[in-house]
Amino acid sequence: MTTDTIKFKRGVKNKLNKLAYGEPAYISDEGELYIGTKSGVEKLTSNKEVKELSSQLEQIENGVTDIVLNVKMFGVRGNGEDETDAIQSVIENAPVGSTILFPAGCNFSFSTLNINKHIIINSVGATLTQSTSQNVFININSDNVKIYGGNYVVKGTNGINVNGKNSSVSSIKVDGGEHGILIQGNNCIVEDCISENAQYAGFKINFAYGDKRDCVTIRNCVSKNFKFKGIVYNGTIGSRKIIIENFKGITNTTNTASDNILIDAGDGTESSYFIDEVIIDNAYLYGGESNSMKIYNTNNLILRNIYARNEHSKYSSSSGLRVFAKNSYLENIDIDNRIIANEDIKINGLYFSSNATPYSIIELTGSGKKADFNNIN
Repeated sequence: MTTDTIKFKRGVKNKLNKLAYGEPAYISDEGELYIGTKSGVEKLTSNKEVKELSSQLEQIENGVTDIVLNVKMFGVRGNGEDETDAIQSVIENAPVGSTILFPAGCNFSFSTLNINKHIIINSVGATLTQSTSQNVFININSDNVKIYGGNYVVKGTNGINVNGKNSSVSSIKVDGGEHGILIQGNNCIVEDCISENAQYAGFKINFAYGDKRDCVTIRNCVSKNFKFKGIVYNGTIGSRKIIIENFKGITNTTNTASDNILIDAGDGTESSYFIDEVIIDNAYLYGGESNSMKIYNTNNLILRNIYARNEHSKYSSSSGLRVFAKNSYLENIDIDNRIIANEDIKINGLYFSSNATPYSIIELTGSGKKADFNNIN
């Protein structure tokens, strides 16, 4: 079995007085670890910590990968200063399948972090701050990557870019960025996450290359103070299933073309553009200048338990729900603006607010073949 290893220099102290930046060394006459820093060679750990790290290194050599590597044991300070090179070095030298720990209470600063192997990032209680404006803050390029916990402060375009298959992001808060979390990989899950102050979208799904994706799930997430979209799906490649469960989108934006949820795959001229199935269950949507929810180019759509209020949306082209799907089933819908739909649609339970925009309640357009309404108030 081939494993990655973390390389240490070893020797007596007077023979190891020069170390490269970020280079670790074990000082045998003291029984302690040292690290090369910008200001010289500094002691890294106590004997107790050395024994712990030595045990972990032995596990790596034996092919055991369920270990935790604390970044501070490799010279990362977590004091708010830019440590891009040191943190990236920990990631690159970590064995496949290991957990990288960013300890709680610390502020880790770096420009961009590239994850090119299957690892787990545990940043519960920590703050990770982008030091300079870059296209991506955290770039997941490998499959089966997990990130959970912590506060992520974004100064560039994309906060966390999920490219790999079967990867997940959970229990994090992302502040800033054009997009808080960008999903491009297959079978990815984002859950229990909060995006705040996104300049475009809190959560963006964008499939622009490769084969039609199988499934994307966004569960128990909140998008707050976004400028244009709470959740947006676009691109030129469709998906077999999109699942959105227990979502809150809250904004006071007055930007035109702002929608709480927008799902629009391509231009609908080819079947590969279409999404086979969209399920949105339990959504609370407040704000947006255009539509509370707009869904295009979908074969089968299920909307359940939707509450939407759009007080800024008072012009003639706006709507509560704008649905252009081949087959739509809506249940327990509470909105303050009209439904615009085409094709076959069935509604079971619709409450239309007394403060609603008085253009109409339901408008059917296009080549709709059947409309079935029950329990409309």
